[in-house]
Amino acid sequence: MSTMLIKNGFIVTEDEVIKGDLLIADDKIVKISEYLEMRADIVINALNNIIFPGGIDAHTHMELPYPGGFSCDSFETGSRAALHGATTTIIDFANQQKGKTLDHALKLWHKKAKDHCCCDYKFHISITDVDETTLDEMKNMYECQGIYSFKTFLTYPDLMISPDDLEKVMLKTKELGGVVTLHAEMHQIIEALDQEFSKGLKTAPYYHGLSHPDTAEEQAIALAITLAEKTQCPLYIVHLSCKKGLDLVSAAKKSNKVKIFAETCPQYLLLDNSLYKNSDHTEVMKYILSPPLRTKKDQEALWKGVLDKTIDVIATDHCPFTLKQKKAGLSHYKLIPNGIPGVENRFEMMFSECVSKRKMTLTDFAKIISTNPAQIFKLYPRKGVIAPGSDADLVIFNQDKKWKISKDNHHMNVDYNPYEGFLVSGKVQSVILRGNLVIHDEKLVNEKKDGIFVF
Repeated sequence: MSTMLIKNGFIVTEDEVIKGDLLIADDKIVKISEYLEMRADIVINALNNIIFPGGIDAHTHMELPYPGGFSCDSFETGSRAALHGATTTIIDFANQQKGKTLDHALKLWHKKAKDHCCCDYKFHISITDVDETTLDEMKNMYECQGIYSFKTFLTYPDLMISPDDLEKVMLKTKELGGVVTLHAEMHQIIEALDQEFSKGLKTAPYYHGLSHPDTAEEQAIALAITLAEKTQCPLYIVHLSCKKGLDLVSAAKKSNKVKIFAETCPQYLLLDNSLYKNSDHTEVMKYILSPPLRTKKDQEALWKGVLDKTIDVIATDHCPFTLKQKKAGLSHYKLIPNGIPGVENRFEMMFSECVSKRKMTLTDFAKIISTNPAQIFKLYPRKGVIAPGSDADLVIFNQDKKWKISKDNHHMNVDYNPYEGFLVSGKVQSVILRGNLVIHDEKLVNEKKDGIFVF
């Protein structure tokens, strides 16, 4: 049995912060106390740093296929960057191809991740083709394959399903005990604007944001809430970006008629649509994602939602493309691959913004960055919490260090950073994954690709 003793840290448990020591045996946390005096194979003096549960990023897209190839972070490079940024578990998306089975999709994603992922991982499965075979497969996915969440889309021709099919997926998910996640944009609104802009030769990157208005998000969320109330299926809205959508989520939560969760991302909290007005199209293309960046008023509303706990999770929607990949689509905004990087910067940026600037408590920060996604997606209490018996996924964090984000100091496999020059208060010192020290003194000390699929 291997042991590790971490001393003199501020340990963020689910309910309180304890100044003290923490003992790990093999891959589990075994004891938390104000003082522990014992021998251990490894002793780390946390020097009054904060000890958090490992971060859980509930929304990543490693090696995502698109017409020009794949998003540029593999499971290896993306998961290594995640560890540098205090994330010890990612939840990626296995996307069903129309005409093929869920099992086919899951096997494809397992092949990408197995023996390549440096942190632990789990999958949502995206349902794009709803028939009796798919609905039957959902039971096997849930009961035998460790898939507890089913992603749905109301836009993108290759991915979208109809409202009737969304209701069928919700009914089956409710029966199983899982959760439906939704990319909430109405395709009809987007398609009509795309056609209008194309006819008018309005094809510059600037028009991407205009073609994805907040009304498209609002109407999709309204429809999904109606169906969730009808089916009593838990609903999780991914990458919530606007006040109109947030208001619907807030009202639904207060009504107690449906179990609903909301996720937003750093880009919607820190960036806004003024970036689309740059006359340099190669700069604008860096921020092409869906939903697009919104107004400062939307940003302010989302911050309120984070602080009043209407928003449950901050994830990234990490989907990076190189500048070369982005530039290949400059002839028309629809051809620019959608997505930006973020898996490495989420934890530190959000600590700086939530805790240092807005005085969120350490326990509430741990919840929105780790505990809540663990609970929603059935990783808890194995993940997402510092407690005896939980996996020893831990972050030793220096809250006082100030530094700037740059493409020159990140580890993601992409040649720009959307948060270039952001000043951050707080830095990851060490990361422990299931009892193994992988990052220490800000450096990678374990290069093994031994992340596991968490069933």
